Order: sequence, then structure tokens, then C-alpha cells
Amino acid sequence: MSKDEVKFTEMKFGDKEDYDLLANFEDKYIEGTADRIVRVLQGLDKSMGGYKVSRLEHSLQTASRALREKASEEMVVAALLHDIGDEIAPLNHSELAAAVLKPFVSEKTRWIVEQHGLFQAYYYNHHYGKDRNLRDKFIGHDFFQDTIDFCESGTSLHLIQIMILFHLKNSYQWFKGYLIERLIEIYNYFFNL
Repeated sequence: MSKDEVKFTEMKFGDKEDYDLLANFEDKYIEGTADRIVRVLQGLDKSMGGYKVSRLEHSLQTASRALREKASEEMVVAALLHDIGDEIAPLNHSELAAAVLKPFVSEKTRWIVEQHGLFQAYYYNHHYGKDRNLRDKFIGHDFFQDTIDFCESGTSLHLIQIMILFHLKNSYQWFKGYLIERLIEIYNYFFNL
């Protein structure tokens, strides 16, 4: 047996030594979370077509708007990452993005990101003969209006007329550093590193 590998072939047969080893590997892997998230974010630049801007540009626009509106750092990062699920879970992208963010954000932010997919159906469901008011089942929820506001600010594409592509690409580099710093801070806070 190698010191870099557990002894067991089934988890139920692992002992403390095995799980201590795995905890060390997990700690190192977790340290790379922000870098992996940034790689997924970069992939949105070549994601689904049809829109006037790429999914990455949309994410940058949404985060830029949140920043200009003086949203919390948490919400700026959530705005940047709200569509990262599009690459591998286009039918439930918002739930995947919320799951990624959950360890790092408040319940309010997680809920907004998780529900934005359903809330944005308001803009298009009626064009397909479907109920555009699916979000109404959450009327009265503490974060109902916040999620509507998030979708309103995130669906606007007029920013492309204001922000030239050069600015978007430079913003991406800034947000990459910003994202990594925030995730490290939040991780360190929760795990007291």
C-alpha cells in the first residue's frame, strides 16, 4: 500500500488512518475550488448560442450591475456565478449553481440563485403555451421580491451597448481575482484556517 492511497476498496472497510489520509487530500482539493469555478466560468464564453452576448458576458454584466448597485460582496459573486450550471445542467442550471455556492453564501443568496431559473420563466413560458406565473407559488416567501429584482437586473441586455468587449474581458480578470479572494476568505472563516 502506498502512503498516498487508502487500504480499502469499499468505504465501509476504511479505518481512521484511511480517512485521515483522505481528509488531507480533500483539504488540498478544496483549496483549488476557486480555480475550478473560474475554469467553468471561462467555459461559458463558448456556451449555448443565440443570445446577443455569451453566457460569460451575461454573467459579467450581471455582476458588474450588482457591483455598481453596491450589492454585498456575496451577491456580486453570486451574480457572477449564477449561471455556471448552464454547461452541464441546462435544465436545472440554477439548482447546480446554488449547490456550488451554498457553503459560501447566506440562505437568502442561495435561495435567489436556486430559484432564478424558475422565476425567469416568467419572461418566456407564455410563448410556449406554458404558465408564465410559476413563480407565484412563492408569493409571500421572504425572498420572493428579491428574486424578482435579481432576475430583472440580470436579464437586461442593454448593457452591451454601454460596455464594450474590451471592458468585459478586463472585468473578467478583475472578477477572477475578486472571486478567488472572496472564496478563500469565506472558506477560511468557516474552517478557521
